[in-house]
Amino acid sequence: MTVELRYHHQGLKVELPEDQLTLIRQQEQPALPHEYAAFEAAVGAPVNCQPLEQIVQHGHTVALIIPDGTRPLPSGKLLGFLFRYLKSKKHVRYRIILGTGSHRANTAAELVELLGEEIVGRYEIINHNAFDKASMACVGTRDGGEVWMNKAAVEADVRIALGFIEPHLWAGFSGGYKAVMPGITDIDTIGHYHRGEMITDSRSGWGRLKDNPTQELVRRYGQLLPIDFLINIAMNQQRETVAFYCGHPIKAHERGCEAVKENCMMPLKQRFPIVITTNNGFPLDQNLYQAGKGLSAAAQIVAPGGLIILACACSDGFPNGSHFHRILTSHDSPAAILQSLNTPGFQVADQWSVHFLANLLMQYRVALYSMLPEEAVRAAHLTPIDDIGAYVEAEFDRLGRRVPIAVLPEGFLCIPYIADSTS
Repeated sequence: MTVELRYHHQGLKVELPEDQLTLIRQQEQPALPHEYAAFEAAVGAPVNCQPLEQIVQHGHTVALIIPDGTRPLPSGKLLGFLFRYLKSKKHVRYRIILGTGSHRANTAAELVELLGEEIVGRYEIINHNAFDKASMACVGTRDGGEVWMNKAAVEADVRIALGFIEPHLWAGFSGGYKAVMPGITDIDTIGHYHRGEMITDSRSGWGRLKDNPTQELVRRYGQLLPIDFLINIAMNQQRETVAFYCGHPIKAHERGCEAVKENCMMPLKQRFPIVITTNNGFPLDQNLYQAGKGLSAAAQIVAPGGLIILACACSDGFPNGSHFHRILTSHDSPAAILQSLNTPGFQVADQWSVHFLANLLMQYRVALYSMLPEEAVRAAHLTPIDDIGAYVEAEFDRLGRRVPIAVLPEGFLCIPYIADSTS
């Protein structure tokens, strides 16, 4: 059977035995037939909130907070809808802020790809820089320090956050207040949010909002700079919009999460010796740093000591030169990485992602199909492969010809879980 994996721009076809295969995919959902009409209805009759046209007034400065280029939100289209809807408002200053979190700034070419030439040429666009306190303002305090956020958002009369809702490996779901926390927050607060005790808490996990300490922290710190209006969407496998959830940043988000959970989580009765996954293709598989999401989705159902095969292009490297790259490749083993990370007082940017990967590698074997050189993959304590089908065949020779396989072609777009907790 030919299975097409979401990989880079072009996808990747793999031949696998159909009778041993369990495909894990979102339920099919049709795209909205009249997308602008649906947008107009959602912002005109929002969840627990005034209509958007009553919030934005003549002469306002409006901060529009969007994800950066590592996320597949159709930001250009949504901003176009927004400007069209608010065209009667005069002398409004729109400032588009890319919520990069701890990521690098988007290049000029990437901004055009993300937003389109017209928006890039007409509006002020700000790449958030979590490392530059001069571009931020303090909005409050947290355990052990202060919370700083992008000054353009702090100074705005109105803050509108745009995003999409999908299962998230720690926060339960993306969207909502994650636009500002960690999207436009300082690097120390991001490190506090990503600290080991938070991400390893059993209540921080896919598809869970209630009593989730990570989501609670996102909302608590996020509300230090309140969002005035939320525009979140849900998407199908083809990344088409299937629904809008607009209005109050928590109530609208929760309504969207309920709907997404119905379509994007799949109960299973068994674990699998071999699980093949992706990081959902471009732009989400540009680097290894982001790949924790696809790996975590696979880890929900892989057997102890089993094999995870990840197809993740890594066209932007680790990214190379990042703290993630340096920590991951400067140790002899995953155990040595964890020893360093668990040293009292040790803290650097991006250590959460290394912590997650090292923990995973202590439990499972991980093979990577990517654009990275073999030596770079080995330095990251992963097994480089150049043919997924052939590698699976070799596993059959080792484990037996009838071994079951699970495949997540879209990676973390659909999260499997074991329905029987005793399994």
